[in-house]
Amino acid sequence: MTSFFAASMMLVTVSEACSNFYMDYTNASFRLSARTMDLGDMLDWEVNAMPRGQKSDVLGTSWVSKYGYVAFTPRSVEVLNRNVKIDGIDLGIFTARDIVSEGMNEAGLTCSFLTLTNSSFQAYNWLHPSRNIMSYSLCKWALENFASVAEVQAALPQMHVFLDTAIHFAFQDTGKKILVAEFINKEQLLHEDLNDGVDTFGIMTNEPRFEWQLQNVKHLEWKRTLSRSAVSVPGNWYPDERFLRVHLVKSAIEKTNQPTSYREAVARVVAILNTVTVPMGDIPGTDSEAAGGEGLADHTQWGVIRDHANKEVYLRSQTNPSFRRIRLAELQLDEGAAVTTMEIEQDPWFLDVSSAFKANVLSTLAV
Repeated sequence: MTSFFAASMMLVTVSEACSNFYMDYTNASFRLSARTMDLGDMLDWEVNAMPRGQKSDVLGTSWVSKYGYVAFTPRSVEVLNRNVKIDGIDLGIFTARDIVSEGMNEAGLTCSFLTLTNSSFQAYNWLHPSRNIMSYSLCKWALENFASVAEVQAALPQMHVFLDTAIHFAFQDTGKKILVAEFINKEQLLHEDLNDGVDTFGIMTNEPRFEWQLQNVKHLEWKRTLSRSAVSVPGNWYPDERFLRVHLVKSAIEKTNQPTSYREAVARVVAILNTVTVPMGDIPGTDSEAAGGEGLADHTQWGVIRDHANKEVYLRSQTNPSFRRIRLAELQLDEGAAVTTMEIEQDPWFLDVSSAFKANVLSTLAV
């Protein structure tokens, strides 16, 4: 079987690192998760509002979307807009909007893909062509067809996810757990992360594989039980250190500093997100393989906080540090509506509070 390597390698090269986590707040109305998209400047991105009722046809697999959603897609990836052939048979083309790297639908289900090197996807199913889905479009398929992680978990084993590339997937909903999908040696592996803080931790980064990352956290927790239990906070940008850093900060917040308001709940997610946001520049200690320098192809282009309960996404980007809220209820997602688009770097990038200064009563009395 020959895969479409020219298409795959372009995104493999630039999709270097990301971090994803889901908070375990005791207040059931605070269903907040977050992620970063860490890569270089080779791809630019846009946010699309995708109405329900649209027909999708991706390399021979067709369906009509049941749910509207917000999708993060590349703005333009010309190298991908060409024919894909497998075993000499032409399957057609896929375009930039077929590549959904992040999204939330009207039911609060989210899907993300993050880099996982040495992934190897499934063989194309020639006996049942309708059961195939291209790897880059797995999130698109999930967000358009399902309302919950449980539904995805039931449907995904029936599908053959094909086209080799270095990514794995996180599915999340209002239930606080994560379903991790990895493809190793052409086998589909599904992992339930219950976010219990004991066996699973509500976190996902990159290589090594997810099961290794879980054992690494358990090893860290074992160190903390020793009589000399001082454990330093990992400060590098490699995936294993980002995983551990999120765990240490996240677990500390969840055990001792539960928020009492929604604003506090979001602020704590921002604090964790800041610990794994990779600055622009030639940053040491990343897992990038950029030819021009160790960290040149590996910084945080954008980050999101997801509110699964209220169906909202907060977005910030590399040149716009202000969070902007996207409320799905205010988007045109009805059947028949047009696809609408927002630029990632959309203004405003700051709030001008010059007019907020008021006379100080105490200083007036002192005069």
